[in-house]
Amino acid sequence: MGLRARLALSCVVAAAVGYGLLRDTTPPPSAAPSVRAAPRCRFEPGDTAAFVLETEARAHVDDQAHPDEDRMQAVLSVRAGATRGKLDAALTEIVLTQALSRPEERVREPLTASFELTLDERCRITGFAFDPKWSPRARQLVATWLKTYEFALPDAPASSWQADQTDGLGDFVASYTQRSDRDVTRAKLAYDTPSATGAMSISIEVFESRADATFGRDGRWLATAEGRERVRIRVKGAVQADLEQRFLIERDDARYVAPAATDVLDGRDPFALEVDAIESRRAGFDGTHDEVLAQFEAMFANGDESRSFEASERLAAQIAADPALAQRLLEALREGRFGDIERAALYLALELSDAPAAAAVLREVIADHAFAPIDRARAVSALSDHGDATMDKATLLRRLAEDETEMVASVGMLALGNLAARADGDGDGTGVRESIRHSLGEALDTAEDLDRELLVVDAIGNARDATFADALSERLQDPRATMRTHAVEAIAGLGREVAEPALLAQLGDEPSSAVAGAIARALRSVGARSEAGFDVARQRLAAEPSARTRAHLVDWLGHAGAQSALIEQFHRESNVDVLRRIGRFVPAEALR
Repeated sequence: MGLRARLALSCVVAAAVGYGLLRDTTPPPSAAPSVRAAPRCRFEPGDTAAFVLETEARAHVDDQAHPDEDRMQAVLSVRAGATRGKLDAALTEIVLTQALSRPEERVREPLTASFELTLDERCRITGFAFDPKWSPRARQLVATWLKTYEFALPDAPASSWQADQTDGLGDFVASYTQRSDRDVTRAKLAYDTPSATGAMSISIEVFESRADATFGRDGRWLATAEGRERVRIRVKGAVQADLEQRFLIERDDARYVAPAATDVLDGRDPFALEVDAIESRRAGFDGTHDEVLAQFEAMFANGDESRSFEASERLAAQIAADPALAQRLLEALREGRFGDIERAALYLALELSDAPAAAAVLREVIADHAFAPIDRARAVSALSDHGDATMDKATLLRRLAEDETEMVASVGMLALGNLAARADGDGDGTGVRESIRHSLGEALDTAEDLDRELLVVDAIGNARDATFADALSERLQDPRATMRTHAVEAIAGLGREVAEPALLAQLGDEPSSAVAGAIARALRSVGARSEAGFDVARQRLAAEPSARTRAHLVDWLGHAGAQSALIEQFHRESNVDVLRRIGRFVPAEALR
């Protein structure tokens, strides 16, 4: 499986699915379960609530968690309207990382526009309505994300039940157990469609699934919920993706931000919208080249950035249909026709377009020193992600990493590392990767000052090349904390097998709390979960003076399932935030 595996978080699996080799992970019921009335979701007109959402998804390669991840964090604010079940909604404090998604699949547009969701009394999300300006991919991302937190309650009191549900991967069956008046556990059993046969023969195996939810006493949806899922996607029997997702939601009304008033919303099913090709996602512009430019510029009227990604997609589609347009764009750039927002969107359009003419324009901008450094740097970044990772491109980036313009040189070095990571593991890609490896090694050995050395270390981190493990480990002993932090982040890109022992060895003796926090974040990102590592973390937690670093250690241990270490820390912890974080991972009864 490629390192850019497509995740449910990115809403990219939209095909026939069927039963695979399934394992029922439903918690066993007690011997004599009591039947309780199920919670209900009953918002009254004017009711408000806010929820902190966190989701992270990563791929497994050879049964090891890959360090890249797609992460989404935000606060969801909702306000009940006059129609029962209709909630005005908005996302704030958004953090979106899409390391696993292909560049053309990433959602780059703002997600701050208000939308509407419908939540029935059984707490099912039965509909969405989004701003018509939102792209299909953005709608699917948000819809899939919120569907993660859907717990379907029964019509009548029951100790256990099953429900048919839908998410970004397709239709599935979930099993539920009610543990108390407000506590419910969900486990996905299987994804299902009428047939998983035919040319593609795609199936989804539910490898692991459990989510525990506590509903609010006031009927305003969830108080808290946390879960973990792992699925395997097979095409013609072969595993194409092995995906893990962890998620958390917590009610926090203090962070409520009133959703803005909306005009016309689009209530079409977001999962029925076409997103496969650039031409399908966005139609190009109409008319002559100058008319195309005018239409492109009109999308940024009055400095409005909200449609910038749509503009990039449409321009990319037009370049694909009319490659000669690329040269007209170059002329317009030289004329100084566009403002900074439009220029950024234009370079993204050139990156998204597969047309060789787009790559030619990027090369011309890079070569023309009459362009501002920011233009040349944007062109360098776009070119590194455009098309295949070739030796010709590596040679150009190597030269640009020594450019006399500092901004261009910095981006060129980072782009060189990025190109190495994109190179295939065989054929021409092997030569490209080896060539870049040699260049990065030489640059590391000859770095003249701290800034240059940090830049090369960051480029090595982009390259994810384990042959640099020793060189990076040496820099963990550097007396400068900044260098150690950059080395930690680069080592995290080398995979769990390499990163975990190196980082654990450093964690025990690391003198800086800030660097120790970076190590904890890196250990979490690589999926470190050895008992030896937990022992090191216990010792560090007991002695660590920084509450922020203790919080990072708790996050790592919690996601790794090291509850005993967290329980120990709970009884000596004095910081409220750290205590609260421990409570996310350990049941209350275990902390008494």
